[in-house]
Amino acid sequence: QVVPQLASAIPAAVFGHHLFFFELSVFLPLVLAPAAAYRGMRLMGATPWQAAVAALAIGLTNGESRWGTGNAGTFNVGLYTQTWALAAFPLALGHAVRWATDQKGLAPAVAWGAFVTLCHPFAGVSLAVALVAGWLAQFVLLLVDQLLAVIGERMSADPARSALSAAKAALGERWRNPPPRPWLGEFGRLAILGVCLFVTWMPIWLPLKVDYAGFGGFPHRVSDEIGPGFKSLFKWYVFGAILDYARPTVLTWSLPLVALFARTRFMRWLWAPAVIYAVWLGMGPHLGKTDDDLIPAVRFLG
Repeated sequence: QVVPQLASAIPAAVFGHHLFFFELSVFLPLVLAPAAAYRGMRLMGATPWQAAVAALAIGLTNGESRWGTGNAGTFNVGLYTQTWALAAFPLALGHAVRWATDQKGLAPAVAWGAFVTLCHPFAGVSLAVALVAGWLAQFVLLLVDQLLAVIGERMSADPARSALSAAKAALGERWRNPPPRPWLGEFGRLAILGVCLFVTWMPIWLPLKVDYAGFGGFPHRVSDEIGPGFKSLFKWYVFGAILDYARPTVLTWSLPLVALFARTRFMRWLWAPAVIYAVWLGMGPHLGKTDDDLIPAVRFLG
């Protein structure tokens, strides 16, 4: 977690005024997070208006969860390093997706992946889960393509039925020409990115490898860090505690509409990780607590 600390320590060492630069380093990520979200979505292929809505959504997630992305984590438990990591996370994800899908920008993908992980190690875990989930989502979509093909063939065989004709018009010709699912090429590019990130993350894992006992391990987990469980997670969502804390539940109410109507090609890099994060958060209390809980599920709230 050294990068956010250096952001205030270096200018303080040069110019003095340590408190000012520390407060600035706490404040800046909260201000820049929407801009990072906009840029990250554009890298994934979003249109300007889609990216602008995503930036607005990131701003509205600044709630009262001390494990989340916003100011509460900083001011309640001092997790400003996590705030830095999660503010820049869309840039790391956007560059990684651009490399995986368009074969462009390996260097910035490595740089931003290293940056967020050196801000807070769990951001690297979240990034890895997101990329693996987005790649695996292709196989789910392949099954969807096959299902649409079967439905399309049956509609063509019986064009007289008005209900099927209307469904066919809505379906269009996608069932005849499904979009490509380049799972093999993406696997190779993500493997290359993974190796590069493994090397850049050495400042984190190498000290643990050399002297894990001296580092102290990770036995210090508080009770709610295991995750909320499915019941609490669903309750938090229904009452807007995750996306719209203490505000009108705009994002919460619109999420089902997004899930129903969003048809952009980059969406699999968003919904698939979201499902994995939610399942992990729900499973948290049922996974038990070990003497060395290195990956607490609740961090996925960010």
